[in-house]
Amino acid sequence: MAVEAREAGGAEDSATSSPQLVDRIVAIVDQEPILQSDLELEIQNYVFEARSAKRPLPEDESEIYKVVMDRLVESKLLVAKAKREGLVIGDDELEAEVDRRMAEVAKRFGGEEALRRELAGSGMTMEDLRLRNREVTRNRLYSMRIVQAFIRPKVEVTDNDVLAYYESHRDELPTQPTTIELAAILSTPQPGAETAAQIQARLDALRSALAAGESFEELARRFSDGPNAARGGLLGTFSRGDLSNRILEEAAWSLPVGEISPPIYTDLGLHLLRVDARDENQVTLRHIFFRIEITDADREEARRRAQRAAELARSGQDFAELVRKLSDSPQGREDGGRLGRFTLEQLNPDFRAAVENLGVGEISDPTPGNEGYYVFKVLDRQDGEVYSFEEIEDRLRNLLLNQKLEAQLQVYLDELRREFYIEVKA
Repeated sequence: MAVEAREAGGAEDSATSSPQLVDRIVAIVDQEPILQSDLELEIQNYVFEARSAKRPLPEDESEIYKVVMDRLVESKLLVAKAKREGLVIGDDELEAEVDRRMAEVAKRFGGEEALRRELAGSGMTMEDLRLRNREVTRNRLYSMRIVQAFIRPKVEVTDNDVLAYYESHRDELPTQPTTIELAAILSTPQPGAETAAQIQARLDALRSALAAGESFEELARRFSDGPNAARGGLLGTFSRGDLSNRILEEAAWSLPVGEISPPIYTDLGLHLLRVDARDENQVTLRHIFFRIEITDADREEARRRAQRAAELARSGQDFAELVRKLSDSPQGREDGGRLGRFTLEQLNPDFRAAVENLGVGEISDPTPGNEGYYVFKVLDRQDGEVYSFEEIEDRLRNLLLNQKLEAQLQVYLDELRREFYIEVKA
C-alpha cells in the first residue's frame, strides 16, 4: 500500500532538508488508496467542468470536497467490483476512447489552442486534462461494464411507461424550435469616387493583361495586395461555411470552375475570385485582392441605401425586384435574395434581434453584418410546437431508461458500500 509521506532530496542534502509531505492517502476503498493528489486533480476538473458549462459552484468549499470525494469513492467501488468479477478494459480501447473525448472537448472550445488557454485560466495543462481523462474514462468504461452486466437486466421501460410519462409531463416537454425563412437585400459599403476611379484603373490594366493571355497566378503576384500574392493568390481549400464573408461563400459554391468572378466588395477590399477545383464537400480558391480603405462616410452611405430599400419594400414594391435592382449580393440577385430557413438560435444576435418579432411579409430595419447592411423580409415563419408522441417517443424512452438505471445504480452502490471496506480520512 502507498505510504503517506515521502522524503524530498537525497543523502547529500539530508542535513539541510527536512521530510516533506508530497502526497498522502485521504481515503481507502477495498485495497485501493485515494491520494490527496487524486482529490486535488478531481476538484480542479470539477471546477473546470462547472465553469465551462456556466454552472454555479457551491460557495462552501467543503461542499465541493464532499461531492468530489463521493464521486471518487463511487468510481473506486465500481472499479473494485469490476475487477473482482474479472471484467477487463484493454489498453487500445482505453486510449481510443481518451483520444475521442479529448477531441470532443477541444472541438467544444474551438480547437486545441483555445482549450489550452481555457485550461491555463484554471491552472491546468493539456497533459493534466489527458491524465484526468484517462482515469475518468477508465472508470467510466468499468462502470459501463458493471451497468450492462448487473443493472441493465433488471430495468425495463414499457410502452405504457413512455406514454404515461408523455401525458403527465406534456407541459414540461421541449418544443420544436421556431424557424424563419428569410430573404435579404444587401448594401455593402462602396469606395468614394476618387478611390473608385483608382480601383477601376487597376481593374482595366488587370483585364487587359488577362486578355493578352497572362495567367491568373502571375497577375496575382503582380497586382494583388493580399498576403498570398506570392503563391499566385492561392487562398486554400475550404469546406462549406468556412468563409466568414457570405458573398465570398456564395461565389465559391456557385462560380463555375476556372471562371473569374465579377469584382466582389467586402469590408477588406475588392476580390476577384477564381475556383480552381470543387466537389460536394470542398472548394479550392485563388483571388486577386485590392485593398481599399472604406471610410465611415462610405459605411453611412451604405446604411442610407439600405434604409431606402427598406422604405421601398414597406411601400409595397416587389421585394424580389428590389433585390435585383439594389442588392450587392450577386447570388442573391439571381434568386430573389433568399437566404434559406433558420432557427432563431442559428442567427447571430443582431440578425435575430432584427427579425424575431417580425410577422410573415414584414421588413426589418437595416441591420449591420460582416458584409454590409441587410434588409430582411420574413417569407415564412413556423412557431415551435410541442412534439407529438411519435416524434419524441424514442427520446422519452431513453430518458426513462436512464432515470431507472441511475436509481438502480444508486441502490447498487449502496450494496457495494456494505460489501467493500471504505475509510475516508479526516
